[in-house]
Amino acid sequence: RSALAHSLPLRGFPPGLGALGGLRARLAGSGTAVVELGVLPREVAPVTVTERHATVARRAIVHDDLAKLATRDDDAAAAALYDLLIRPAASSLAGARALIVVPDEFLERVSFAALRDGNRMLIERMQVAIAPNAMSLVARAVAARPAIVATVGLPSGAAANSAMLPEVDLELTEIGRLYATLRRVSPANTSARGVEESAGGADVLHIAGHPAGEAATAHQAPALAC
Repeated sequence: RSALAHSLPLRGFPPGLGALGGLRARLAGSGTAVVELGVLPREVAPVTVTERHATVARRAIVHDDLAKLATRDDDAAAAALYDLLIRPAASSLAGARALIVVPDEFLERVSFAALRDGNRMLIERMQVAIAPNAMSLVARAVAARPAIVATVGLPSGAAANSAMLPEVDLELTEIGRLYATLRRVSPANTSARGVEESAGGADVLHIAGHPAGEAATAHQAPALAC
């Protein structure tokens, strides 16, 4: 399967194995996997890259049927899209702490973090991020690194009337390691004013938690909108 993956260039990459090697080197030690989703007329082809290998899978689905799934917002569609787009990468994602999805423009409106494997959303298993193309991930390695990050961990679980997100603390810790200075906003101070006061002067604000409609209280919602 690795050879087949090499025959399908990742979006934004020049042809050849050197660029793919550059991405794998970028992922080394990060616990991160990249899944690029190619949409063809009668199938979808997820290409998965980790620090160890690159693989490709193919799942048959007519373009119009995929279009219908991509526009739906219900649990059945979230489960079907998980089976098509994420489950083929299951062996590569075993042990991964984070997933970066590079979607075909046809799938850009899909909420990948909310795709469902049984009763669990993908975000409950690992961090999920989106990238416009695979090359941008390599380019970041040579870009100037922002110095200060402020992190906000929003409440989850019974106290917040939402699904528990046990990986939030781990996510914020790992994000903090990428920057010279980390400022953690107290969970008790996630109002718009509290975040503004705690994060003032930071280069990056990273928020981990449920979207405002799912977990934030009335005084927390404005902070999520920042």
